[in-house]
Amino acid sequence: SWPSVKTGDRRREAEPVLPDFDSYNRRTHYVDIFNRGSIPFDYSVRSGKYYVRVSSERGRVEDQRRIYVSVNWRRAPKGRHRVPIFITQVGRRNRVVVYAQINNPIYPNLDQVDGFVEGDGYVSIEAAHYSKRIDEGGNRWIRIEDYGNTLSGMRATSSTDDGASASTGKTPCLEYKMFLFNSGKVDVDGIFSPTLNFMPGRGLRYAISFDNSPPDTVTLVPADYAAGYGKDWEKSVEDNVRRSVTSFELGKPGYHTLKVWMVDPGVVLEKIVVDLVPKSRDPFGSGVKQSYLGPPESFHRDVKNDNQD
Repeated sequence: SWPSVKTGDRRREAEPVLPDFDSYNRRTHYVDIFNRGSIPFDYSVRSGKYYVRVSSERGRVEDQRRIYVSVNWRRAPKGRHRVPIFITQVGRRNRVVVYAQINNPIYPNLDQVDGFVEGDGYVSIEAAHYSKRIDEGGNRWIRIEDYGNTLSGMRATSSTDDGASASTGKTPCLEYKMFLFNSGKVDVDGIFSPTLNFMPGRGLRYAISFDNSPPDTVTLVPADYAAGYGKDWEKSVEDNVRRSVTSFELGKPGYHTLKVWMVDPGVVLEKIVVDLVPKSRDPFGSGVKQSYLGPPESFHRDVKNDNQD
């Protein structure tokens, strides 16, 4: 069984395609074969290419069986490939073809990656794993160890309670270098610790930019925000985070640097998810799928894994 989406007056069924396989993240995906009746049946599974492996080529289903799919990267050819996996009910004509999409790029070389690499249409980043941290006097981002939902938090800290202006370029900044295979519209989901407008007469803001573009100042919590009611407050309590999505247009694939700037002290950044295939562009494409904690962290090299004081 797989999803469908309603377009106009018609419902279009999604093609059975596994999440992308790429030579950087090297994840294993799976297919569940389940019995919709009460009589057990036998199945067979065959990969369309020698370098795509399945955990079970035949067996018997009484209730449900999970078949793991992986790639032998030493044998996989370079480039992008689409490989069929044939799942057949033995003795019947029932057959389903599930596709594995393989991405084994020539560049960048696995051992020469600088920063993060897109996989399955997204880049998932723990905030503490920055490529570069820029402090400004007594203003800085500091790491809070074992804080938040996944790893830690980076807190915007100032020697005063005055807000900074990111447009001057003289404010603390966290930089995250990444290699992207997609371009066009991207959504950046900033995942912050739950917070309120605790500064009298002022909300909480941060700024964000890609490469050398001017920073966009984003209001995380408005100055007149009232806690205790409303869907926004309820969602932040349920998830134990506050999310903030900003959209960008990237002109070409390749290396890019995402920058998160301090504006108001007290903001705590936990995680960043860059969605290269947002649902507004392709409801059946790769990209970020809905989950409580967000996708696991993407493959990365040469990033900071501890606080640089």
